[in-house]
Amino acid sequence: MSRTSPRYGDTVRVGNNRIESHYLRFIGDQLKRFQDRKRRLRELEEGIIKATSITDTLGMPRGSDPGNPTQGAAWRLMDEKEPTFAYRSHLRGWIAAIDEVYKSLPVEHQQIIKQIYWDRRFTLYGVGRNLHMSRQSVNLKRNEALVEFAIKLIGDHILIPAGPKD
Repeated sequence: MSRTSPRYGDTVRVGNNRIESHYLRFIGDQLKRFQDRKRRLRELEEGIIKATSITDTLGMPRGSDPGNPTQGAAWRLMDEKEPTFAYRSHLRGWIAAIDEVYKSLPVEHQQIIKQIYWDRRFTLYGVGRNLHMSRQSVNLKRNEALVEFAIKLIGDHILIPAGPKD
């Protein structure tokens, strides 16, 4: 039976477990957004650092004393009342989790993730040609890497133990 697109609830076997394919698609989409989110966090923080304020850290207008822009910027970055504080905290945690998993992957898996999701120049076949392996091997290793990201970002409750006949 041939399927043109996976349905919700379809599972993929990865190692000794199965995982619903929609989790792998979700993680793939999240990885595609990784570089954009890193750039967005950098832009938000640079915007806060470069913003000038007419008040000091206590909210009082500056007097004739010389200002301390570095201290003011540091306070603004840590200020929980800053409108983007929660969003920046979320982005920082998300980026740290992705970085942690990526660095823990074998080099071959890292190359596959980088070429498919971050460089976005190649298909599975193209990545296979670059790394001198078959498309099926690239797909298998990609799924193994995606499961590691899914466990970190979603939790290990998404894994379904595969039976002996799976």
